Amino acid sequence: MEAHPPILTLYNSLSQQLDGGRSLTENLAGAFTTTGDKCLDFFATVVRDTSVKDAIDGFLAAWNEDPDKTIKLILSLRDIRNGKGEKKLPLLLMYLLSCWKPLTYLANFHNFIKVGCYKDLLVIAELAVRCANIPHCGRLEQLGNDLELSVMAAQLNQDDRDLEANGKAGISLCAKWAPSEMRHYSKKPLYFSRKISRSIGLKKSQYRKKLSKLRQHLRVLEGLMCNGKYEEIVFSSLPAKAHRQYRNAFKRGANVKKEASEGRRKLAHRYANYLADLSVGKETIKSRGTQPHELVVPYMASQAEVDATIEGQWKALVGELAKSGNFKKCQAVCDVSGSMEGVPMQVAVALGLLVSELTEEPFRGQLITFHQNPKLHKIKGHNLKERVEDVISMEWGGNTDLLKVFDLLLRTVAEEPAAKMVEKLFIFTDMQFDAALGGQWSTTYEQICQKYAAAQTKVPQIIFWNLRATAKSFPVMKEQAGTALVSGFSAQLLKVFMEASHFHPLMIMNLTLDKYDITPVPQAERYPIAADASWESSFRQVNKMVQDFLLPKTRRQQKKENDGRDAGQSDSDSPMDDQQEGQP
Repeated sequence: MEAHPPILTLYNSLSQQLDGGRSLTENLAGAFTTTGDKCLDFFATVVRDTSVKDAIDGFLAAWNEDPDKTIKLILSLRDIRNGKGEKKLPLLLMYLLSCWKPLTYLANFHNFIKVGCYKDLLVIAELAVRCANIPHCGRLEQLGNDLELSVMAAQLNQDDRDLEANGKAGISLCAKWAPSEMRHYSKKPLYFSRKISRSIGLKKSQYRKKLSKLRQHLRVLEGLMCNGKYEEIVFSSLPAKAHRQYRNAFKRGANVKKEASEGRRKLAHRYANYLADLSVGKETIKSRGTQPHELVVPYMASQAEVDATIEGQWKALVGELAKSGNFKKCQAVCDVSGSMEGVPMQVAVALGLLVSELTEEPFRGQLITFHQNPKLHKIKGHNLKERVEDVISMEWGGNTDLLKVFDLLLRTVAEEPAAKMVEKLFIFTDMQFDAALGGQWSTTYEQICQKYAAAQTKVPQIIFWNLRATAKSFPVMKEQAGTALVSGFSAQLLKVFMEASHFHPLMIMNLTLDKYDITPVPQAERYPIAADASWESSFRQVNKMVQDFLLPKTRRQQKKENDGRDAGQSDSDSPMDDQQEGQP
């Protein structure tokens, strides 16, 4: 912190008032160190860049308060269709649960598969191998390190039997994710393909043939591309992520080696016709499992061109969410201050645009950006590309003065009739608000309420939506009426606010988690997890292992793999790539 006299005076004054759960944001605004509920603390803070240690600490605190709800928190964090859709952290927590509470893990194993995909089993099995010798983070001998592989082997056998009995049977996607030879999961020290084939009594060649037969039945996109069966590709049926990743390959009349073929030319022609029909509503495209910023990011680059695939998926995403209803008298507030640089800002813009399109008139197509000079902006543009370019052309950066947003809204209230008053605000932010001048500790929300009381106006409902891992600083407590605390990059959380008219943070979390069915934690495992200082070294080792093996790929690796996909190669064995998520 720079020692500017006014800032130093404010800091010294406020720091003397920090007790009883009080804290300061990075910018010295008053906040709370906890919401008063450890499960809610986890729900409102764990995001993609949360550190391994902070995620584990949050998990332990939540478990020691409410074990059953903690299981639901992990399910929500992983849920690729209706939850946050995260990968690294929920899979790590599932693995640690198998170490510390094996009965609970086994009892809820089917629930974990249901919200994720079969590839999760491989990631958890890899964690079991790599963490086996880390104190406090290895499994009981009875559970073993190959549990998930045995489940995958059994499912492959079941799918094979079903297909033998009925050639048109519906089968799981287990074969899609099963480890192939000479890929990541089949190399030292994992050897997963060997372990699975041996467990079902197959030689290597027999295992290859079984996978080939099952994958052919599933019409897995990589297999169709690799085998030149382009005419069998049904664009409207492709999983959203795979569709985006292969769209450039579909458009070319040649493979990555620039080798043209009649089949590739026909594929490109057919895809062009499909996109033309999609643009006028004659065709459909899948968007399930897509996070909004994944569609916005390509347009944030300079000189980006209109992409019909992305435009179609954005329309599909808006349409799918609109089935749950629209927002009335609602507005999005996007934090575009300096601390949000990078992915958090991309997500803020994407979710802000999405809310603006799901809101009824007269607020449709509007959002507010806040930094040192917040502005109410009417979004211009006929397509997503133009709307993204319009938003990013606004002033960005600077500090995080949320109170000025409400000064702006109160001025609008004074000028507009009551029918145009905002009643619900989504604030997409990192929660690190600026301090108001003065030496008395108070939260940003309390200061907002004071402003509205002075104006004799009702405070709008406020959803504080956290997008960045920071020191815990909550603007409200667990039962503050008319507020909510959520986090993450997924648009699916918007649905709960279409249904709930009156709420507080704890209620929103419970509404979000109620849809998850779990097997209650066995009585024998309902005791707290007593992690002490001796566990710190173990957590550091786990963090290093995650850094080394489970983090997303570098751009160079990703480009190489994208080139491989164009040639029809499959990389479904790589640790954290879920290109065809959307089904188990």
